[in-house]
Amino acid sequence: MPSFLETAYEIIAKYFEESLTGLASENPGFVGKFKKVNANHFTAVIYRDGKNVAQCGIRLGGFGGYSTNQIIYSNDPSATNSMNECISVVGDGDEMSLKSSGMSSMINPHQKDRLTPHEAAELYWGLLTWRLQ
Repeated sequence: MPSFLETAYEIIAKYFEESLTGLASENPGFVGKFKKVNANHFTAVIYRDGKNVAQCGIRLGGFGGYSTNQIIYSNDPSATNSMNECISVVGDGDEMSLKSSGMSSMINPHQKDRLTPHEAAELYWGLLTWRLQ
């Protein structure tokens, strides 16, 4: 049975894949590309008129391999030892949720303290797309 963190990672991956697939129909000139590198790492790239305008990599695991209880966001899709944000599981076992490290608070100052997996996906999607708005 997958852990809460593994389930959250899969929800985030699905959110990105669906959002990138629908990008072109909602935003003429934009194309999104989703690539699953392995079971614990995917990349997302957004192109506008053929030019890379946003990219990221999201990994299940920890920063530099030291911690395994995080989902890491990096502006560099291929990075395995850097991050721009991370979320971790918090809770008492009965009610699990996710908590951001807060590094993205400059972009989203009204960020909630505890996140559902879907809200975490929205947070990471916002990190990818904020410069495009």
